[in-house]
Amino acid sequence: MDEITVILDSERPVDDIINDLKNKSVDVPEWSKLLKDYEPTKHKIVSDKETRRDKVKSDGQVEKASRIYIGLEKLLTKRATEFAFAIPVRRVYHNTEDNEKRRQIAKAIETIYKYARIDSENIKRGNAYFASCEIFTIWYAVEKPNTLYGFKSNYKLKCKTYSPMEGVGLYPLFDELGDMIAMSFEYKKKKKTKKSLFLKHIQPTNTINGNRKMAIGYLSSFQKKYIFYLVRFQVLTIFVLNLYIMDYHTSEKKLNIHYPAIPMSSPTIPLQY
Repeated sequence: MDEITVILDSERPVDDIINDLKNKSVDVPEWSKLLKDYEPTKHKIVSDKETRRDKVKSDGQVEKASRIYIGLEKLLTKRATEFAFAIPVRRVYHNTEDNEKRRQIAKAIETIYKYARIDSENIKRGNAYFASCEIFTIWYAVEKPNTLYGFKSNYKLKCKTYSPMEGVGLYPLFDELGDMIAMSFEYKKKKKTKKSLFLKHIQPTNTINGNRKMAIGYLSSFQKKYIFYLVRFQVLTIFVLNLYIMDYHTSEKKLNIHYPAIPMSSPTIPLQY
């Protein structure tokens, strides 16, 4: 009996099943910690009352301490995404020159991407990936007769990307060989005035793994859904500069900031799907 069958045993308590599905197999930096660096309004200088104290003048007036925070982490994420996707991804199809059917298939694939707005989706995925270190994209079919793809079809293909930036918990589950055996994601949904917590589970029927130096992409199929999970084990870093020191130095001197070109570690470009 495989691991996922054991986990999903209907005789087990529901809480135990949920806890096992949420037992994350990969070590990814927590978004709650990354957010403190990513969001400049959460930088230490904003709430530091010890180092940056208000000054009381001789006439009793209070001069508020200058608190200028610098959002270089957010800018770095934007630049890395632009580096990967500012020029839209161009897919190249081989062995189509002398085969009309293959050319039609390639054209249909490009049309699917066009109506799924893949270029804007890649920008969204890039920002989430470089900021929160993991994303999960699900491709699904909606029953809607159409001729968008150059032929009559009963389905329209769409995609949706989830990430911790949107408050969605991602819980991939891998076996000892590194193959994805399940994917669960947790999110909150508001119904009228009540917020409910949901945990959805997808069990892949087959998996294709692609390994990169600092990232791993997983593409898995499940009935009419295709999922793509991408994880980055190391955050983008700005070296040489200590950002907290910059916040304090800028506030002390009350400088006007003009963003220079930011030195950064070489980003890992996500797999293009």
